[in-house]
Amino acid sequence: MTLQEIYTQIMVQSGIEMINTFSNSIPYCFKDAFTETLRIPKSKDSFQPYFEDEITPLIEFENKTIPDSHRIVLSDISISTLDYVPINVFDVVTNTNVINFKYVGFNEINDISDNPNLFPSLGEGYWTKNSSRIRILTTGSHIQIVYIRNPVISDWENSSYDFVEAGYGISFLNSVIELAIEKIIVISKRRGL
Repeated sequence: MTLQEIYTQIMVQSGIEMINTFSNSIPYCFKDAFTETLRIPKSKDSFQPYFEDEITPLIEFENKTIPDSHRIVLSDISISTLDYVPINVFDVVTNTNVINFKYVGFNEINDISDNPNLFPSLGEGYWTKNSSRIRILTTGSHIQIVYIRNPVISDWENSSYDFVEAGYGISFLNSVIELAIEKIIVISKRRGL
């Protein structure tokens, strides 16, 4: 499914008679819909993306090392040190699955680190994220941060860019198209069409 085919599908399925008068809005609607669809979680309590298996070109596993101090430590990893700009960090894992990480809120992880009675047992760890850093509470180990990176939209300057060939799934693309259609209809109503 090429970018041009997607734009044409958005135009046709929108049902708007005078869609050509603002067809320059379609790429912006598509980009917004793409990013919003990437952020849809599997469930309300999950950070895992709903379309995880259909967005593999954007899923990154980045290795980081937390120095082993033989005790529980609170470590911060700056988002800026990741190879790509993340849209959504959705997991922290170990290569060997020795530590089972659990997501907690930022205040909760700080409370746990301040109270030794709440420290995780061996084989457990906690992680959280705010806008600029990922905070991890565990003994030292090698970890992987799993995240969705921003798409390289410069690829989309070529109308023959094929999303399926690039590794994106059809269900994901159809959801993006549906959301882009909703966005273009809202724009048309604002313009009185």
